[in-house]
Amino acid sequence: MTIEYTDDFNQARTIIKTLTLDVMEMPMEPTPDPNIPDGGEIPVSGGEQTFWQKAWRFILGLFGLDSGIPQPEPVQPPMDEPMPVPGGGGFKG
Repeated sequence: MTIEYTDDFNQARTIIKTLTLDVMEMPMEPTPDPNIPDGGEIPVSGGEQTFWQKAWRFILGLFGLDSGIPQPEPVQPPMDEPMPVPGGGGFKG
């Protein structure tokens, strides 16, 4: 790889580097079983988005707002009631 450029002092500069690439065989995907409904694939939650949902996400992204695909909220167990403070914890004056 050769990069030729002019530096801040108008001097011609050249950078020569060698990149080494390792090419590996791509792993094969398992073949779906035709005897199992849906080929044995795990359904993806959320489903497909409509055109308008994608358009809205695009507009949000233009304004720098969160335009990610909405994720389901994790279910949190209800919190226990807070323990009362001994002595009332009030101000006595």
